[in-house]
Amino acid sequence: MDAHYKIPEDILGLVEGLPYQQAVKAVAALEIIEREGLTPAVIEKWGRGKG
Repeated sequence: MDAHYKIPEDILGLVEGLPYQQAVKAVAALEIIEREGLTPAVIEKWGRGKG
């Protein structure tokens, strides 16, 4: 079961305060979550981090 997510306006407001490159990454991640849901594959991929 995928959990879909609607990006709240207050979160978008926080993203606006980020430097450009960080804002682009944050919006891309939020868009993936909003469009595709938080699938087990996404959780596994993002859970590893940069290590």
